[in-house]
Amino acid sequence: MKTTPDAIKPTASFDLADIQQANDRQNQGAWFDVLHPVTSENTGMRVKIAGPDSEQHRQARIKLQNKLAKFKAGSVTGREEASIDFLANCILDWEITEKGQALPFSHANACRILSAGTWIRAQIDAFAGDRSPYFEAH
Repeated sequence: MKTTPDAIKPTASFDLADIQQANDRQNQGAWFDVLHPVTSENTGMRVKIAGPDSEQHRQARIKLQNKLAKFKAGSVTGREEASIDFLANCILDWEITEKGQALPFSHANACRILSAGTWIRAQIDAFAGDRSPYFEAH
């Protein structure tokens, strides 16, 4: 029987059920507070995003890959639109206002939000790929 050297022995017990529970939480999504790009203050905008291992994220990823496969080399505009569409498909809900009124949840509005500022898209993109909100510390 092979033994694992001390340097790479697991530091915590991890079970297959832990992974499934994390996947279930990712399907439910997690709330993310959009921060001001300079001051890092909370903007009051909140977005609920499906986790990177969720079914929603998987479907969005497949749709993105199919779109990207159709583009010719050098088609930057189409790739940017596909990237925005991908992230929009990972958004499950939000608390965002426009002119003092709640912004209705829709794919088209999600694309508008992601196109409003690259700093918003960058924050949402980073959170969409983060697994840490879905795993409990061991």
